[in-house]
Amino acid sequence: MNANVDFVAHISLPLDLALIRVLQRMLAEDAAEVEAERQGCVAILESLSSAYSDSGMREVFLESDRHAAQSADLILDGTRTLEDLKTEMTKALRP
Repeated sequence: MNANVDFVAHISLPLDLALIRVLQRMLAEDAAEVEAERQGCVAILESLSSAYSDSGMREVFLESDRHAAQSADLILDGTRTLEDLKTEMTKALRP
């Protein structure tokens, strides 16, 4: 890690949930657009699903996740609520 960083927390999240969250953000952004934009969103979903399953993007994600976790001082469970994550992080940072 960087010499200026003295504590690193990694939020571990199952790959399927990470993908779902990306898709949810994309859908929320496109929801206010016209029907043509919705069709574009469908194309993006098809592209992402193909990339994850066919092109090796899944393995890239998993390897970067493993690498980040190895250098972390704290690994947080990304399936927990934001409030739980904040509480756990606060406890870890207090001496």
